[in-house]
Amino acid sequence: MKSCHINELWTPYPWRELFSLMNATKYDGYTLAEIPESKDPERLMKYYRGLWTALSK
Repeated sequence: MKSCHINELWTPYPWRELFSLMNATKYDGYTLAEIPESKDPERLMKYYRGLWTALSK
């Protein structure tokens, strides 16, 4: 897999399972987030990085 397209991480999709599998395979590609625009994009990206990290454990 070269990239992963995600959307809102609070939907019922099994995100934890997906990220755990990606982590187990040492995925090093991009994760593209289709989410609403933010007035503070840096803060939003840090938030999503934190969610990604938490969900991949």
